[in-house]
Amino acid sequence: MSKPLRPKNSASERTTELAIANEALQAEIIERKKLEEELLRTHEELEHRVVERTMQLERNRLELETRNQQLLNAHRQLEISRDRYSHLYDFAPLGYATLDNKGIIREINLTGARLLGTPRAMLIGMPFKSYLQKNESRKFLEHLRQVKHTHDPVVTELRIVAKGGDSIHAQLSSVSSLDDEGMTLCRTAITDITGLKKTEESLLRLNRLYAVLSETGKAIVYSDNQDTLFSEICRVAVEHGGFLLAWIGVTDAESGQVVPVASFGETGYLDGLKVSGRNGAEGFGPTGMAIREGGYFICNDFLGDPSTRPWRKRGRGCGFRSSAAIALKRNGEVTGVLNIYAAEKDFFKWQFINLLKQIAADISFALDNLDLEDRRRQAELALQAETAERIRTMEELREKDRLLLQQSRQAAMGEMIGTIAHQWRQPLNALGLTIQGLGLTYEVGNLTREHLDATIAKAMDIIFHMSQTIDDFRNFFKPDKEKSWFKVNEVVNNTVSLIEANFREYRIALEVDASEEMETRGFPREYAQAFLNVLMNARDALLERGMAEPRVKVRARMEEGKTVVTITDNAGGIKGDIIDNIFDLYFTTKENGLGTGIGLFISKNIIEKNMGGRLKVRNAGDGAEFRIEV
Repeated sequence: MSKPLRPKNSASERTTELAIANEALQAEIIERKKLEEELLRTHEELEHRVVERTMQLERNRLELETRNQQLLNAHRQLEISRDRYSHLYDFAPLGYATLDNKGIIREINLTGARLLGTPRAMLIGMPFKSYLQKNESRKFLEHLRQVKHTHDPVVTELRIVAKGGDSIHAQLSSVSSLDDEGMTLCRTAITDITGLKKTEESLLRLNRLYAVLSETGKAIVYSDNQDTLFSEICRVAVEHGGFLLAWIGVTDAESGQVVPVASFGETGYLDGLKVSGRNGAEGFGPTGMAIREGGYFICNDFLGDPSTRPWRKRGRGCGFRSSAAIALKRNGEVTGVLNIYAAEKDFFKWQFINLLKQIAADISFALDNLDLEDRRRQAELALQAETAERIRTMEELREKDRLLLQQSRQAAMGEMIGTIAHQWRQPLNALGLTIQGLGLTYEVGNLTREHLDATIAKAMDIIFHMSQTIDDFRNFFKPDKEKSWFKVNEVVNNTVSLIEANFREYRIALEVDASEEMETRGFPREYAQAFLNVLMNARDALLERGMAEPRVKVRARMEEGKTVVTITDNAGGIKGDIIDNIFDLYFTTKENGLGTGIGLFISKNIIEKNMGGRLKVRNAGDGAEFRIEV
């Protein structure tokens, strides 16, 4: 049996289908709403990101504008710095140049171009050594070699000849560097030191004259006669002053010719030399003018000055380029002239004149002192003769002894006058140099309050020392009233201090060992007189025998409760047949009436009769030894 057919699209089925479709539609609507909401959120996020990105881009834009402005400012500052550097580089007080390893100029500033006397554009590619003196090329190549092999600055002084012909002293200070291709370059600073060299040269010349002045003072101290003094001054001028020739001449009273009496250096110039101190062709040179005017005459161009025409040929052969003549005076009268010759032209500048005057004044002072010394010696001889006559006529022994002591002191005083002169001579020279140095310091502009105060203090110290010397000598000759306790070592040291300059004058070494403190009772000044007599006797023995290295040793010490002073010389000792007579009255070994024979006699009386001591002598070693015991 067939199955019955169900009717299509029944109401229930349709209802179901509608329900299903409705559910599907609802689900789709819900899904769509979700998608719309998601899309809305995405849109909002996108808009938020767009806003943030837009703000970030704006910030980046502002930052870029700021950086761009900073770069523009930096560029402007760089241009300003470049202009400033270019200005400093081109117009610096030093020349700056860049050289390659062969010395070719790669770069140079305007100052360097001016030093070389050539436009800068023409210098590029030129060899630097073409601007050097011919004898400086080797030194320049050595400079380049040192720069190449060291990283330290290399400094060399050279002579540069500019295109205009001017020559300058230059200092090259160079360091090495590399260019873009690795080639060694020489970065060089060029300093014009011509002015500095001229100043150094002037100071060296001034120092030479100061050396002459200083050594002249020493020659004055140690010279005891005019011939020795003149010879020493000429030697000092050449050896210490660096002059080619120094000579001293005196005028012949009859002919008026200037006769050389001392010389040192290029003495061949003086062979057959004719110079006059009177008017005439031979008297209008520097020497004659200095003699007639009583001052000095400077010739700074010996080969071109008309005044030197008669002597120009012989002067050229000796290398003379300038000269000075300074008059020498004795007791205010011109007695000679000192002539000195230098190898440099324009050597004697104006600031040297005072030094030349000082040298002449010192020599004239020495001549006056030598004259005084001669007269003093003559007076001393006369005084000694008179004293001997007076002693021989005295009847009373004590009165005779007193007169002998007094006369001995007067004779010693005569010796002391010369000693005072030598004690004062060096302080006077030092005082003169101190005052002169103050003037030179003022002239060069270096005078400060501190320097002025120090100079015044130094001068006052010298003056105090000279004043103290007067007191020392004055006190030495005051008579003792009565016996008193005194320190023997102090008397020895004080007495030695009075005559040590006299010993130095004769170049006698005086060694003293009197540091031990010891006292005795007696007459300290008479003791000093006896000690002084023995010292002077030793000095005279050394001078009479002409010892090569004269020496006197003094030693003071205590022995068995007694004060003992020994005076030992190296004059060869006393002959055996006279050693027992040297303390006798009027006994002397000196020739030509130079001794009175009373000095040692008085000394023995003082020590033995007045103070109860002993004065003995014996030969010891290479000389005589006197022994004073009290």
